[in-house]
Amino acid sequence: MEKTDYVDACEYEFLSGSGSSSTDYVALGYRTPSGTPFSPFELESWVVHFTPHRQADGTLKMDFLFGNTRWLTGLWRSPAGVVYISDNQGIVHVCRDLERAKQDEREEMPVDAQLSGVWGLSDKCVFTWGRAANKDNRLFRYDGRAWQPLPSPGYVSTLHGLAPDFLYAVGYDGLMARWDGHTWTPIPLDVDSNFTGLFVAGPDEMYATTEGGELWEGTSHGWSKRAEMPGPLLDVAKYKGEIWVAGGEQGLLKLKGGTNELECIKPNIEAKSFDAREALIITTKDFVAYSADGVKFQGRGRDTMRQLLETDVPMWME
Repeated sequence: MEKTDYVDACEYEFLSGSGSSSTDYVALGYRTPSGTPFSPFELESWVVHFTPHRQADGTLKMDFLFGNTRWLTGLWRSPAGVVYISDNQGIVHVCRDLERAKQDEREEMPVDAQLSGVWGLSDKCVFTWGRAANKDNRLFRYDGRAWQPLPSPGYVSTLHGLAPDFLYAVGYDGLMARWDGHTWTPIPLDVDSNFTGLFVAGPDEMYATTEGGELWEGTSHGWSKRAEMPGPLLDVAKYKGEIWVAGGEQGLLKLKGGTNELECIKPNIEAKSFDAREALIITTKDFVAYSADGVKFQGRGRDTMRQLLETDVPMWME
């Protein structure tokens, strides 16, 4: 195969993005063979830094931090700028200095699980979760020194919360639970599908999405279904006082005022996941979009991985 053929033989996709600033964030992307089912044995995972620096042509620069054939499953950038990446083989990759990370200078911290995600509050409170080889569900917390096991409420898909003793977890088969710093309290809901997204906006305001197209809203008094769409909903976030929902092929959605209706704001932004801090960062399959006001949106990264990797032999073929 000629090197120029690799661009047509491979598919490129972003999984998630994380960061506070609209011009300084990181994203996780994959390169896989075209036209074949997803396989962790034929895959490249890439961690990409969308920098605030401009190139000679005036466009903002994008750098690869690192890439390998491991199945990297999740990514979170702390408020201090440290990047944590979960690995299906039981490693948390920690990039404390992004320039050094480009030279493969990063920490690799093993935990006893096949990890599926990572999220945190600070560099002294980071969580990662997954399943052990015997299928037991696992959850760990990093305190700035080491990873310590915690009880797991079940098969978790994501975590979110306000403090180490005020967390929610959602997951497979309608799993939802609240952590008070000591124990998990299950929250039984009439949900037939898997939870996909979660956002804790305050002690009395929470949101969650499901593969079945449901948006749930919670308070300290309980949870109820707020809105529903025909296709899957993938994530949710509150930003600038409004509730944003990732609709995948249905586009970027928003809860319409005080109603129970979701409206499509940007059909061309097929949102998969959010990070809502100083800016709203929206990951799609082809690019990462962002907004600093919830009104104007810009995107970065469309075809960038393809252009930078198209002449490189895929790592799984070497």
